[in-house]
Amino acid sequence: MSKINNFNMKLAAKITSGVSTMWCAYLFAAIALISLPAAIKSHDLITIVAWVAQTFLQLVLLSIIMVGQSVSSASVEQKINETHDASLGEFELAKEAGALNALEADAAALAAVLTESPELAAMIASPVVGKGEQSAAMAAVASQMGLSTLTQNTLALMAQKRRLFVIPQLVQDLKARIAVEKGEVTAEVTSAKALSASQRDALVASLKANVGKDVILNATVDESLIGGLIVKLGSTMIDTSVKAKLAALQNAMKEVG
Repeated sequence: MSKINNFNMKLAAKITSGVSTMWCAYLFAAIALISLPAAIKSHDLITIVAWVAQTFLQLVLLSIIMVGQSVSSASVEQKINETHDASLGEFELAKEAGALNALEADAAALAAVLTESPELAAMIASPVVGKGEQSAAMAAVASQMGLSTLTQNTLALMAQKRRLFVIPQLVQDLKARIAVEKGEVTAEVTSAKALSASQRDALVASLKANVGKDVILNATVDESLIGGLIVKLGSTMIDTSVKAKLAALQNAMKEVG
């Protein structure tokens, strides 16, 4: 049975690979066009519309959509690889130079400026803005922010390759690498209102006691929670929000009703 399943999987993969090409789309278009003269000669609008919808679109569009999905998947994979390479290179150089603290500060500063400046975030993501304009703008921003020479050089290289759009992912990857190097873990905390300094300290101490590592809080506010907070630490999530409790109560009432 396993041999049959393996054969079916390989056959499906081959067919999918073959259909997901523009050559297949051209072939289907040629096949579809064979029946076009007959549809036109019928002088029947419904027949012609049916030919377009059922014959041409179904045959040709299928391959084009699958080609688009393949291109999109390849683009995502390339983005992940480029982010990993840039992050690893910058991290290793900073580690060798004993400059991880400076790199950590750079990553935090970049994350903050991209959050505070939607214009900058849009500029680095725009395919319309020229490479020279992106490079000059990013260099000016990096210089004004006082980023380290290593980070400025990394951003300049990314600008030359038109890869500034991966900066947000680069920042997250750098933060993760630095946290691992320092033996830290990051806790994503969402609360109904901003936590006070004492609340942050108490939460950090509690989480540290549970995981046995230093904990970095990444806190955000979501007023829809009404009260309480949500803590995500790795694969663990703790939801003590009033919103969650109300939802649970509502579900319980439905079961009773």
